[in-house]
Amino acid sequence: MRLVVVALVVMNIGYALWHWQRSPIIASTQQIAKEAAPTITLLAEVERQQELDEVVSNPVRVDNNTNNATCDALGPFSDIVDGQSVLERLEALDIPVRLQALDEATGEYDFRVMIPPASSLEDVFRKLRELQLRGIDSYVIAKGEDALAISLGVYSSDTAAKVAQSAHVKDGYQSRITRIPRLNRNFWLIHQKFSSLMPPEPVFQEFLIEFPQIAYSSLSCAR
Repeated sequence: MRLVVVALVVMNIGYALWHWQRSPIIASTQQIAKEAAPTITLLAEVERQQELDEVVSNPVRVDNNTNNATCDALGPFSDIVDGQSVLERLEALDIPVRLQALDEATGEYDFRVMIPPASSLEDVFRKLRELQLRGIDSYVIAKGEDALAISLGVYSSDTAAKVAQSAHVKDGYQSRITRIPRLNRNFWLIHQKFSSLMPPEPVFQEFLIEFPQIAYSSLSCAR
């Protein structure tokens, strides 16, 4: 009887040791699984955000006076995330589309007061440091025809811009005023091949329930 008891005690101790040694392995495996899933999700979100940033950084200016080639399009979407959501659903149906930001002039303007473009990066940043040391709100314009100019503020009216310009003249800075067209931005899904853009009718009806404003149109294919 004593031998049976001893044997049972030894077996229990052995099982306890085996379980204790195995627990870190199980815990480590579970931890790896928990960490892997968020990592995969994070990478997908980063890639998605990069795609959206690319769309926002490369808008197409709509100009009704030009004769650019046109493509089938679905939209408009006022929110880029909505456009991306529909894009992913169309791609799941093997309908090749890309998301494009389109800017259309409203006919109204803002007014920028700026110091004209400098001849070099060194000159413009020297001037910028001088302005900022004097507490004058300013920044360097990096792109476009006014690249290397320094913006001293953007105003909603020409009158307000002229008042600000006069104040900068008193501070010893000559500037000029330029008009900035106000743009209305929407997002469209542009078809990329000659086959039909139209998804199955039930799917399109689902889109319409979510986004009643969308329709098919022909828009500029320019990128």
